[in-house]
Amino acid sequence: MLSVSQTPMPRVPIATISLGSVAFVLFAAAAACEFQFRQLPALTAGLEPLRAPIVENGLTRASFKAVWSEPHYVALIFADQRNPEVTALLTQAGSAAGISGTNVVPFDFEWRALEGTREIGSGSGHNGPVGSFGGKEQGLLFGEFPVRAGRTYDVEFQPGPGFERWARARPVLAAGVNVPGPSLGLPWTQSLNRPVAGILVAMGVLFFAGAIWTMKR
Repeated sequence: MLSVSQTPMPRVPIATISLGSVAFVLFAAAAACEFQFRQLPALTAGLEPLRAPIVENGLTRASFKAVWSEPHYVALIFADQRNPEVTALLTQAGSAAGISGTNVVPFDFEWRALEGTREIGSGSGHNGPVGSFGGKEQGLLFGEFPVRAGRTYDVEFQPGPGFERWARARPVLAAGVNVPGPSLGLPWTQSLNRPVAGILVAMGVLFFAGAIWTMKR
């Protein structure tokens, strides 16, 4: 009776498996950092996904696709003003934002936000802005509405007769993320993700080379 001898399968050293596993994790982490870095332009643009010129004496309707699942503000953005009267009114409106009293600067308009046909937010400028931000442009906030990333929303803006003095300043209707968290994290992503990805790849190569070396011993 013939006997068949079987050649035993070579055993992979535990050290090889361990080093190879660490190398795989490092390469995956580097890929994740690089992917997040490449998403940075879209994430940054998503902080203010809507800017639309206002239709004089008519309904302005503009849509956007949300990038962040965060509450979004509705604002009027005013570029640098050369009209001293408008500049003074904007300064007064910004300083009195969110404060009820005699210094309130009213804005004769109403807005609403829709997801499809469902209204998810509304407000007006009759009681003045609720917040403000500045810089090269001055923005006045008039409320917020809930948003989920990946969904499309419409914002409607309906001016009243008293909005004419503001219309001459050519403000822009805007919607954007109303919490500081995402905007605080993006600079770190821009400055750190590429270098971190490079370090992780270098470490992954070292561990992978170690795995090959232990397998050939």
